[in-house]
Amino acid sequence: MQAVIEQYDKLSNAALKYSQIWHEIIKRCTDRFIGKIKQNRKLHLDELNKDLEEIQKSLSQIRSDIRNAEKILASKNFFYSPHTMNFEKLHVPPKTFATIPEFQPWKINELNIEESIFKQFGDLCKVNFWKEERNFPIKSTESHKEPNVVSIFNTGFKGSQSLAYFSDEQIWTSGQVSEVKCFNNQGQLKETFRTKTRQQPSDIGVTKEGRLAYCDEWGTVNIVREGIGEEVIKLLDWSPINLCVASNDDLLIMMYSHDFTYTKVVRYSKFKVVQIIQCDPKGKPLYSENVSPKYLCENGNQDVCVSDSDAIVVVNKKGVLRFRYNGISSSSKKSFKPLGICVNSKSHIFIADCYNHSIHIIDHNGKFLR
Repeated sequence: MQAVIEQYDKLSNAALKYSQIWHEIIKRCTDRFIGKIKQNRKLHLDELNKDLEEIQKSLSQIRSDIRNAEKILASKNFFYSPHTMNFEKLHVPPKTFATIPEFQPWKINELNIEESIFKQFGDLCKVNFWKEERNFPIKSTESHKEPNVVSIFNTGFKGSQSLAYFSDEQIWTSGQVSEVKCFNNQGQLKETFRTKTRQQPSDIGVTKEGRLAYCDEWGTVNIVREGIGEEVIKLLDWSPINLCVASNDDLLIMMYSHDFTYTKVVRYSKFKVVQIIQCDPKGKPLYSENVSPKYLCENGNQDVCVSDSDAIVVVNKKGVLRFRYNGISSSSKKSFKPLGICVNSKSHIFIADCYNHSIHIIDHNGKFLR
């Protein structure tokens, strides 16, 4: 309990530390605005000082003229005539007028601006709960329970390629042909779809709305709506080999370059690229650079799990490597060769090891379970 509290305290402290950046941004904006006010004030005062100097010069001239007039009046030889006192026309400087700038802040819709800032502040992954059985060292004659077979049915494909489960009434399967079939869990055929290119799909998935998604070697990703495949993503220099529909309905696409030198996972949100997972912070590729079969899925904690040529590569939602699973070492077994991969509600990862004809089960931290 205390460890959980400490972790949430760390999150709160991180948010408070991050908020200081926003405070600094607001402070810099405020300082810039006040700087503009001070600049206007200086211009205004400079102009008033110029007027003051002109007025002082005029006053000095007037005083001088008055003194000259008094001297003339005090003279005994004073004789008035229109030409006796030849005063210049009095010069009065023009009066300067200026408007004081007014602060005109933009009208703020507090609800909208707060929501906008909140969205830009950051993202907090939702809490995912799962339960794990606690195994105590109690002697028992019982071994691990074997999984129960719910049903077995024939898809009609000579070689099954991919499977995408949406519900007990909607299980999509594909093979090495252009057809994609939908069955229920009793093996009853519900629907058949044929790709536009009449080529087999590289992989299939199902969106949260229950729509079939598939990719092909022609560089397209398609969504099936009302029985018609609609191209939503077109790749030029890359070929998609696998796809996964994430929990938030993003598309995760595993692809390789046409020159077979690079492999990466690309996240699409509303069919636009929002993330590329390819290298670690040191620039080292996360995935093998060959075109060996690779499969991917998203775990309950939003980790992205990839079945590579000889290892399981797991990164977090931000694309940072969490761990690699290379199987369990045993001289009596062949080398670890992972292919298919999936997860369950407990965030356990199930891996098909084709060389050893077995399934490995590991937890979300890469610990071998069975």
